[in-house]
Amino acid sequence: PAITEFIQSVQWAINQKNLDFGIWKVELEKELALELKKIEADLNWALREFDRESQLQFLEARLKSEKEMASFPMLNFARQILNNAQDSSLIIVYLPVGEHKVNPRFPADKLQLFVETKFSELANFYSQKGRGIKFLGGAWSNPLFRAESAALSLHSWLKSVPFLILDATVKEDIFSLSHRFWGMNWDDFRSYPLMPNLSWNDVQIAFAQQAVILWLTERQEAEQNGETVEEVDDFYGEAQVNIFQNHLKIMEREKKALRSRKSLNRLARPYSLTKHDVDDSADFLAIWHCIYAGLFADEYLLLHSPSEKLLEPTLPQLLPSLLEGFSSEHQQIILQPIFAYYDVFYQGLKEQGYQVLIPDLRLKVIISLLENEERFSLNLLNKERAPLSPLNKGGIVESEVKKSMEEWLQLRQVNQEYQSLKAIISIVESRVTIAAQEYIQQLNQCLTALNEPNINILNGCYHRGLHRCQQGEYPLAIEDFSETIQLEPKFAEGYYNRGLAYGKVEEYQKAIQDYDQVLSNGFKTAETYNNRGNSYYKLGKYQEAIHDYDEAIKLGFEKAIANREIAQSMLAEIKRKVEEELKRKAEKQRRKQEESAKRKAEEEARRKALEEELNQLKSEKGINYRPLKEYLKNGNWKKADEETSARMLEVMGKSSWGKVYSSDLSNFPRTDLRTIDKLWLKYSNGKFGFSVQKEIWTSPQVGGKVGEVDYDKYCKLADLVGWRKGGSWLSYSDFTFKTNALRGHLPGVAGRRFGHAGRFI
Repeated sequence: PAITEFIQSVQWAINQKNLDFGIWKVELEKELALELKKIEADLNWALREFDRESQLQFLEARLKSEKEMASFPMLNFARQILNNAQDSSLIIVYLPVGEHKVNPRFPADKLQLFVETKFSELANFYSQKGRGIKFLGGAWSNPLFRAESAALSLHSWLKSVPFLILDATVKEDIFSLSHRFWGMNWDDFRSYPLMPNLSWNDVQIAFAQQAVILWLTERQEAEQNGETVEEVDDFYGEAQVNIFQNHLKIMEREKKALRSRKSLNRLARPYSLTKHDVDDSADFLAIWHCIYAGLFADEYLLLHSPSEKLLEPTLPQLLPSLLEGFSSEHQQIILQPIFAYYDVFYQGLKEQGYQVLIPDLRLKVIISLLENEERFSLNLLNKERAPLSPLNKGGIVESEVKKSMEEWLQLRQVNQEYQSLKAIISIVESRVTIAAQEYIQQLNQCLTALNEPNINILNGCYHRGLHRCQQGEYPLAIEDFSETIQLEPKFAEGYYNRGLAYGKVEEYQKAIQDYDQVLSNGFKTAETYNNRGNSYYKLGKYQEAIHDYDEAIKLGFEKAIANREIAQSMLAEIKRKVEEELKRKAEKQRRKQEESAKRKAEEEARRKALEEELNQLKSEKGINYRPLKEYLKNGNWKKADEETSARMLEVMGKSSWGKVYSSDLSNFPRTDLRTIDKLWLKYSNGKFGFSVQKEIWTSPQVGGKVGEVDYDKYCKLADLVGWRKGGSWLSYSDFTFKTNALRGHLPGVAGRRFGHAGRFI
């Protein structure tokens, strides 16, 4: 999971001296935020399913009673919702204005039709975008069961189901819209008026006034185009023009009253409202219903839903079609509170620990509007055409873009006040990396719409790398230049400056590779050759360095002359040392060969003498030593040891070693003893034999003397040749009859006898 990977990688990241930890931290926080969102979603869904089953069982039990059915007709409605609530969709219910209307001019039926149509379109649009929204039209019509009473009952039964109730009421001239809203498993619901005291008559009058303004505008444009105003009046007809003229007089009286700070409530306002004015007012109110439903849906999906991923606001994508056809003034009235409401969303995300996601969300909301700008009556960005537009330059677009960049910088521990949009753009570019590529693409789309310069990631990384080089932060500069190369693989300046930075941290081979890229891309400058020569020089590759210095000199780089002279002197010194070393090695080799030849000659002479002597196998007693020779020659060490023992007893005329005395050993014929010893020496390559045992006996490790009888020294000898182990004497069967035995281990039987008496050759 991302959380585990995040924890495991923190220490690694901190230890990287050439890594900008702040940038790494922000990118990892995004992954962590989404992973936490998934965990939270799984937990909420598990709790929700448990509550839903409990609530459903409770309702099923109550519905078995006919009395309960009569007292609470909405129980069955609640049960149906619980049965069908298999996902986390937000349920929207609309309570329209009742039939007991005070004023018949209020378009209650038209409003209900418009609202339910738009709610259905809203739910369908959200569903197409993968957002779970369900609108239940005509859920109930009992006028006595609405407002707080309905919300309290429904919340107690449907606590596990996200729910929104929009309740419209009319009292005399006042239209009100309130809501009751709760998310999954909320302990209580939220409730406050959305449109508390709106004069629906003023809304109708506003559309009548808008029609007058449109008529006047068309007359003015006709005159500017050389046409007559009569053509415009003919289009509307005499009766309608008379209405416009009468309305214009009323509007003038209203302006005069307002200038005198008089209330319009006491002013006669005999507007002749047409069906279009009434329908437009109903449509206007219906759109507000839809906008509020969309805002609550976005809030639920963004902050409260158990979604495993963060769902960006969807309402902005629907706004162009909702507001199409309305005047610029009315569109402004609608758009401003929407963005204020989204600020509340972003604050909620921040409180939940998801502030790392807010900069992207702000831009996505703006982009969804800009992509459909042509469908608005107001021009979202042109200040001249729509000076009052909340989305023009200096308005909401610029404000939201600036907020997004400020939040993006705050995540990177950059907190300061910015005097202008260009100033903050410059700061963002100085901090940007490839990791923010997706965000910068969205930001540039907004900046283009604002006619502001785009942020260039390559330029940002490059100039930051130059600055870090000036500050001596070479490992971080290398990271910056590496990003420029990743963005533009043939960016020569990136390779060149990274090569300089590598040189500063003594990574000379990597510096050479970067200079190679600069030259291969056609930028064969004197500085590049000179710097590559310096790197070769640092690596001791003086011939290559001299070649590069030569190229730099050809291109007019005079400083390379001194560098070349230094490299040439170093190369000459190396050649001198190499020649001396070669002579020394040759002399050493000659002496070694002479000594080897001399040793070989001496060894050959000794071998021939020994071979000649062995061939004679001399014996003062006429003993036949040929079987012993064959055993030794064939490596049959145990047979050879037994043969040695037998022949020595034969020499002494004894049947066993138990009958051998010290005098027998002292008088053992020297000729026979040497014959036996030389046979052992020859075929063991000097490892076994009486003379080897004598050498060990008289060594400093034992300290024995020939003819000396000393048991302690004899034990030391036995330890060294392997006749004893751990202070215990080995039996003959435990002797080692192989060439990997200890030196002097054999002959065994006779050797132990001679050694005990201190008798050797």
